[in-house]
Amino acid sequence: MECLLKCGIQDKIGTITLEKASNNDRAATILMKNLQVKGKLHFKGLFYHVRCCAHILNFVVQEGLGTIDSCISNIREGVKYLKKTPSRLLKFGEIAMSLGINTLGSLSTDVKTRWNLTHQMLDSAVHYNRLLKVMH
Repeated sequence: MECLLKCGIQDKIGTITLEKASNNDRAATILMKNLQVKGKLHFKGLFYHVRCCAHILNFVVQEGLGTIDSCISNIREGVKYLKKTPSRLLKFGEIAMSLGINTLGSLSTDVKTRWNLTHQMLDSAVHYNRLLKVMH
């Protein structure tokens, strides 16, 4: 509330967007009660606290990835194995060339908490699918 007062916008808040965290929930509730007491809560508070769409999307994607976690884990371990030594990567490239598979894209490893990197890893695994089957 102090920040809103400093900026002179304490009467102009219609909605607030925060990611889900208990401290954010508490702060939003306190601010909402303060606005309500002053009669400055717009739309009876119906649209006051809106969850961050990016945060919600992250939860949805993480839940979906969880259903195929064992497959992702196998791909992750396979990529780590291939990238562990230069000789393995060289052999990988030689086999790719013999199969006529474009090697411009590299094998990607992911970071479990960053689903965009998991997507990159899966995308590169799909590109090299035939090769990975031959090597398995």
